Amino acid sequence: MTAWERRLLIDNGWIFLTSQAGDPTTDYVTTAPCEVLIVAPAATNEGLAPDPNHITALAEVLKNVWPGEGGKPHYLRSVRTVRELDNALRGQRPHLVYVYGHTMTKKGQPCLLFDSGQGSEPLPLSELAQLFQRDQHPPAVLYLNTHSPADINFAQLFGDIVPLVIGRCLSRWQNDSCALATHWLSSWLREGKDPVEALHQVCRKNFATT
Repeated sequence: MTAWERRLLIDNGWIFLTSQAGDPTTDYVTTAPCEVLIVAPAATNEGLAPDPNHITALAEVLKNVWPGEGGKPHYLRSVRTVRELDNALRGQRPHLVYVYGHTMTKKGQPCLLFDSGQGSEPLPLSELAQLFQRDQHPPAVLYLNTHSPADINFAQLFGDIVPLVIGRCLSRWQNDSCALATHWLSSWLREGKDPVEALHQVCRKNFATT
């Protein structure tokens, strides 16, 4: 599904990736619960700050999908700095990585802005891909919900490393940025649908004009 009602979805920030393997042979199983890593720096860019309620909403969906734990679930981690990200990838081995934040271009490379003692620290997305690949345990699913002044080729960066990459690169935050992700998570993890099919159904049912 690359268009909806004659409107190209790529004009609304969507990125579509396909595997380079003509006949993939590896199966990926999502356990209940699965390890989830949320990368959500609070760093600002162009005067815009990420919505802190966005991450709270994601956490609430996950707790509703997999109830039974008080406080912060053991399967969920949230990071805001490069060091926290590095530690989480080494120790958690997440099945799903959800990225919410700002990107910028530095020396010709797209970078994700992380928190730091100096305000923000840009990490090239190519280095993020290397971190995923480092321990030979990349995530099975990567969802990038980013604000960016320029288009980013997620396929070139992550397509050979992560089996499923969902990328939404927007020049400005849209009102449905959080709702779309929470609906998708619920459809995939609670109802047990294929994650790609779940995304298509959520878009058709709830976001027909997005």
